[in-house]
Amino acid sequence: MPATPPTRRRPTRSRCNYVWKTDRGWSNTCRQFELKLDDGSSHFTTIRLK
Repeated sequence: MPATPPTRRRPTRSRCNYVWKTDRGWSNTCRQFELKLDDGSSHFTTIRLK
C-alpha cells in the first residue's frame, strides 16, 4: 500500500517513526513492509497489525 505520510527522524538516532493508517480489515494480520531507498536498495520487514 503506497503512502506518503509524514516521517520524523531524530538526527542523534538511527531510528525513524513512520505513521500510516491501514484498512480495518487488516486487523490481526501480518504484512510485509518494504522500504526503498534513493540508492535503489530495498529493505523488508514483516509487521503484525493489531
